[in-house]
Amino acid sequence: MPIGIADVLGYAASLAVLATFTVRRMVPLRILAILSNVLFIVYGYQAQIHPVLLLHLALLPINLVRLAGLVPGWLRRPPQRDLGLDGRT
Repeated sequence: MPIGIADVLGYAASLAVLATFTVRRMVPLRILAILSNVLFIVYGYQAQIHPVLLLHLALLPINLVRLAGLVPGWLRRPPQRDLGLDGRT
């Protein structure tokens, strides 16, 4: 029986989840979790497994927000330079 793209995505997503259990630092763990969420979203869509799809659609923004909280300055806007009419900063 040939392995389809959905199967490959499912195995890749499962390996990403397994990898999260080997990571000790939080930022790499969240990055792997986000990768697994994306892979599981595509897998759930391809294989039409709605519970998997919905679960990882819910988990993805949670992991993104948690990652943003771990990285100082991430998602903050840089200070704007005021270029007035005189051209001074």
